[in-house]
Amino acid sequence: MRARTKAILLAPVAVVTVFVLWVWSLTYMHDGGRLSPRLALGSRLVALAAHLPPKRTDPKGRAMFDDLIERVQRVDPPVAGVTIEDLAIPAAHGAIPIRLYRAAAGEGPRPIVVFYHGGGWVVGSIRTHDNLCRYLAQLSGALVVSVDYRLAPEHPYPAGFDDAYAALAWSAENAARLGGDARHLAIAGDSAGGNLAAAVALKARDQAGPRIKLQVLLYPVLDLVRFERPSYTVLAASGYGIQPSQLAHNRAMYLPAGADPADPYVSPLAAKSLAGLPPALVILPQYDSLRDEGIEFAEKLRAAGGEAEAIVYPGMVHGFVSLHREVTESAAALATIAARLRK
Repeated sequence: MRARTKAILLAPVAVVTVFVLWVWSLTYMHDGGRLSPRLALGSRLVALAAHLPPKRTDPKGRAMFDDLIERVQRVDPPVAGVTIEDLAIPAAHGAIPIRLYRAAAGEGPRPIVVFYHGGGWVVGSIRTHDNLCRYLAQLSGALVVSVDYRLAPEHPYPAGFDDAYAALAWSAENAARLGGDARHLAIAGDSAGGNLAAAVALKARDQAGPRIKLQVLLYPVLDLVRFERPSYTVLAASGYGIQPSQLAHNRAMYLPAGADPADPYVSPLAAKSLAGLPPALVILPQYDSLRDEGIEFAEKLRAAGGEAEAIVYPGMVHGFVSLHREVTESAAALATIAARLRK
């Protein structure tokens, strides 16, 4: 009986020990680098979730997803000195929810940043990126407009893209009323939101739309045609990063039947020319499948006569900026973005 009791008491210790050793084994990367245990575990969980049935696309599933992300990213106490305001702006199809972020400090018209959240075009919302937008407003002093664009598969392309552009146009037209300065207008987004930001910049150029002074792209999806760059093949094989099968699945939900993935408003890297686009700041993690296409986009923009800076953060994985001040590299990336927005 005593031996049985001892075994029962030791079982949880054994489970915890095995779990810790497993997580530690995940920190070793193919090139000799090492992730932090938290980033390693998070990256593997994301890869696992990518192969689960896509139940998150129903309203209840999306609400649960938003709740989970909010809990994981909650900051206590909340980001100081930032007020928020939820609005609905008019668009051709109906109202688009947005959330405005204003830092308490600063006087006069503020620069405006129109922000598009990530989530593979199928999940995510202004809730999941609330803290990130609060930090952007606090650190830069800019007025941040976070856009709750329509999601696929219920609303396939170009619905979300149309919402993204409509929000940019509305922000420019209403800048003075909001306390912003339409002469200093930037766009930003992470992952699928980075895709929308880059596509919006192309449309603004093509249609002589609002003049954008800066595009901030956080690990953006820029090519939905091919998933064969080294950062895909190497990282996918080691179980890290966004898997090609995951992106192909999201592409199938985002694009309606017959849509061309080489449409430059779907795959900005497929544009015949990147000339005439606003300067770009591209934030990339070292261990991200999307790293190489981000670097390629910056190189192509510079080759077209534009300005672009691609910064690769060592040891980081997709989504790291949303960890805010809990990771040194996240704080550094936020500081870099804020400095560029202030400039």
